[in-house]
Amino acid sequence: MMHGKLAIIDDYLCITGSGNIDQRSFFINDENSLLVAGAAFALEQQAMHDRDKARSRQLTPKNLKLPALRCVQGFLGRWVQHQL
Repeated sequence: MMHGKLAIIDDYLCITGSGNIDQRSFFINDENSLLVAGAAFALEQQAMHDRDKARSRQLTPKNLKLPALRCVQGFLGRWVQHQL
């Protein structure tokens, strides 16, 4: 699973990292983002993203079968996720 974020703006400016735009990321978690201005870096990042996307597959309810216990864990986890 990929968790990193990537934004490429005008084929020149890249923002990449683990940060989310929420209160927890801003004030509690140790999140990092990197801003790079450069066409060569932007091109490299776009190529990397395209390779990852080509190797990925879409998850649908049909091909994503979770055991019942995992579904219950996910349901209960959503109740306390803001405290984790």
